[in-house]
Amino acid sequence: TNNKEVQGFAVVFIPWLILIPFTGTAAYIWDGIFIGATAVKSMRNSMILASFAIFLPVYLIFFPMIGNHALWLAMNLFMFSRGVLLTILSPRIFKLKN
Repeated sequence: TNNKEVQGFAVVFIPWLILIPFTGTAAYIWDGIFIGATAVKSMRNSMILASFAIFLPVYLIFFPMIGNHALWLAMNLFMFSRGVLLTILSPRIFKLKN
């Protein structure tokens, strides 16, 4: 946008945007692998677990203290936890089926 007020408000959140490639890369790479392996059940389960165990609690706990930064913190932790969960679940998709 070229709206100066919006730009001034958004610049505060740039550090959170800089973190996203580091916290989300593993999840996005694993998403592609799991989709290719048609292991979408494991993807769904990781999404549900990361949503309810990480994203929602972090957001709800920290929002009263840090406002919109809690959303960015929760999103970064959500993506990181999905990468970890999918890494843990990855041995299942590499087993050969008979």
